Formats: sequence, C-alpha cells, structure tokens
Amino acid sequence: MSDSSSETRRVPRFVDSALLGVLALVLRLPAFFSERHLTFDDGVFASSALAMREGGLPFRDVFSSQGPLFLPLVALGDLVGLHKLNSPRVLALLSGIAIVVGIYWTALQMTDRLGAVLAAVLAATSGSLIWVTGPLAADGPAFSQRCRERNSEVEHGSAVLAQATAGAAAQHAPASHDPSSRAR
Repeated sequence: MSDSSSETRRVPRFVDSALLGVLALVLRLPAFFSERHLTFDDGVFASSALAMREGGLPFRDVFSSQGPLFLPLVALGDLVGLHKLNSPRVLALLSGIAIVVGIYWTALQMTDRLGAVLAAVLAATSGSLIWVTGPLAADGPAFSQRCRERNSEVEHGSAVLAQATAGAAAQHAPASHDPSSRAR
C-alpha cells in the first residue's frame, strides 16, 4: 500500500507538469500557426516533410545533415499533425513541452517544488528556447533528448541543475556538448 502523504505530494507534481506543459504550448502556438517559414531550417525541414509525404525515404530520397532519427521524427510529427500545413512543427512544439517538463522533473531532484517550478518557468519563457522549439529546428528535439539523459544522470548524482539551465540558455551548442568534460 502506498503512503497517503506520498500520494498527496505526487499530485501537485503532475498538476505542475500539466500546467507547465500548457504554458510551454501557449507560448509556442503563434510560431506553430505561422503561415510563413520562420527560419531557413523551418522551411527546409517542412519541405523535407512534404517530400516524405510524397513517398520519399529519409537519407535515400530526402537529404538532411542532422542525425539519423531527425527526419523520421519530422515525418512522425507530420503524421501526428494529420499532414496539415503546420504539422511538421508538431515535433518542435512537443520538444518544447518535453524540455520544460523535463527541467521541472530534473529540478525536483535537487530543490523544492517552488525552485523546480521557477526553473521550468524560466526555461518555458526563455527566448532562446522558444526560438529553437517554435519553428522546426533540429536543436529542440536534440535538447529534449539531452534533458532526458540529464534527468537520468541526476538520479545517479552526476549532474547539477546549472547544466540543465545553462543548456537552455546556450541552444546553439551541439547536443553532445558536455560542459563538465571541458579541459580545465
């Protein structure tokens, strides 16, 4: 049987997660519904999604300099969005939500609920994070994957919250960049 006090503590965490996800969603909706391509990458990856709709296969018929999972993820986002005009941006939208919620859960392992909410709200409203998770770009999915990895590393005590928030601020660093491994 579960302890009722632990159940009481868990409910706000999931409520917080849902509210933070809604905040991240609302802040990214203007970019999602934009009729024009917001960046060069947004246009190129939308064209890639259109080519895959027509039957083109990633890396055979459709080229991308991104990692091997990026184009299939773009195609999946396009499918989830029901092949509408803006459906390739579903991947960016979901990445933004995942990053914000991931930062919240990572921060919960190192601070109290208020500190975790603050970290997630700062990430959700960060202009640099909105820039890479509004229009379709490879940075958003890469960073959401890195947040997931960091969350699992924090459970094992090998990362700090500062790295997660520094990653949100430094969006142009490659996903494999690890500030803790830098030569001193």
